[in-house]
Amino acid sequence: MKKDIKMIVTDLDRTLLRSDKTISDYTAKALNRCREKGIKVIYATARPARVTRRFCMAVQPDIIIADNGAVIDYGGKAIHHVIIPNEIANRLIAKCLYSGRVSTVTAETGECLFSNYSGEPWDADWNAWKLKYTNFSEEISVPMTKISIESRDFSWLRTILADYPSLHLYINSGEPWSQIIHRDATKWNAIKRLSSNFEVLSADIAAFGDDYNDIEMLQNCGIGVAVANALDEAKVAANFVCGSNDEDGVAKWLEENVL
Repeated sequence: MKKDIKMIVTDLDRTLLRSDKTISDYTAKALNRCREKGIKVIYATARPARVTRRFCMAVQPDIIIADNGAVIDYGGKAIHHVIIPNEIANRLIAKCLYSGRVSTVTAETGECLFSNYSGEPWDADWNAWKLKYTNFSEEISVPMTKISIESRDFSWLRTILADYPSLHLYINSGEPWSQIIHRDATKWNAIKRLSSNFEVLSADIAAFGDDYNDIEMLQNCGIGVAVANALDEAKVAANFVCGSNDEDGVAKWLEENVL
């Protein structure tokens, strides 16, 4: 029996995107068919919204949940965002740099990315990141939604964050990166807001993901689907496991269960 889904929420990297950071034609066709049926399609990603534009050319989502839930973007405009208070953000950045255990720090503002990184472009979306170099000797004066830290060991960071109960730490699996956001900024909280606005019950939402930051939405949406390459914790949280990101797992699950 086909499932009556009214909203699809999907993570991008290592879920919808193949390993080469593209959406296959097969996956694009499946998602566009869902949209033609009146099903809302939402991207939910740790990326800032401006670094998703390339993927919007293949499938135009109704909404983008960006920065791990800190931003809800509609038509290129942030209609909701949860910031880290500047006083806290600047103090935390200073502590991280003073620790001597950090390779790179970035501070996301929605318009650009402040960073002490001065190396080569890190991916095909380099220009979209809009990086502005800083050594953080001067405080950032604009609102920040996310702070990312590159380090080989995050145990010290957990100790520092114990002094900031309003913040939450996500460690990216398989990478030396962690992301610090406001505790209220989660993909699931953004989904709840959107489900209310669109008058869609959580039971009628299908969520797809692979990592720690996807677990809450996999658990709480009506249907949670983890890709085969997901963390074991994500698979446990999900109702179903589909094919991997390189096997068009999300699209094939939709074809078999929704379309």
